[in-house]
Amino acid sequence: MALTRHCSACGGERRFEQPPCADGHGVDCPEWACVDCGMAILIGDTPEILITVRSEAA
Repeated sequence: MALTRHCSACGGERRFEQPPCADGHGVDCPEWACVDCGMAILIGDTPEILITVRSEAA
């Protein structure tokens, strides 16, 4: 599967393909790589990340 997107490293429209997914996402993998330079982009929903805030105030 391939798609065309802007590649900021190349400075123009380039073709992007999905490399083999090491995380087990299969066809739903959000990682895409520029076929010219290899720069990676993520397409899709961003994962939720739990953030813990600690106060150092005394």
